[in-house]
Amino acid sequence: MEMTSNAMSFSIGDPMPTKVKNLLICNIRDTSGVDEVFWSSKDLTATPFQPAAYGEEAKAFKLGLELSCSEEYLEFFNRLDAWCIEYLTENSIRLFECQRSRDWIVSMYKPCTRKFGNFDPLLRTKIVTNGLNATRYWSVDKESRSIPEAWLTVGMRVRMRIANLYITDTAFGICLECTDIQVCKEFEAPICPF
Repeated sequence: MEMTSNAMSFSIGDPMPTKVKNLLICNIRDTSGVDEVFWSSKDLTATPFQPAAYGEEAKAFKLGLELSCSEEYLEFFNRLDAWCIEYLTENSIRLFECQRSRDWIVSMYKPCTRKFGNFDPLLRTKIVTNGLNATRYWSVDKESRSIPEAWLTVGMRVRMRIANLYITDTAFGICLECTDIQVCKEFEAPICPF
């Protein structure tokens, strides 16, 4: 299901264990419980950092990609965070095995966007480097292309899957996976004229 504006039309499934100790994931689906949920940007965005792995080497097939947030991104993902906090509060017995207060959920919840000082807010996403769900890259002409080499010079549009809610002993939040990235602008090294 493609989401454009309504962050209220999906549900969070039951927690499932993973191979990682003390990590549970809950799939996010549309309200019918069948379709995955996607969001696509209209505005161009960029990243101030190279994609990087968090923590263990075994997770290197997923790299963190932080995207600068425009009004479009902030509006949608702030509403998504607000919806998720309310949903978790209302469903805390099923998801956390006991009744949790809204204040506790807010204190443990890691929002999709984060802001430091006077810098623009950043959206936390992931790119998948291999396998069936590897992120696909597209040119302005909608042709398949390789992964960008100079990430810090790229202007892009992104399609992402609102994949799941992760739950650990210390935090929980929504995992966003970039399924497709359209590279609209990219620095090109000068070609020697001689």
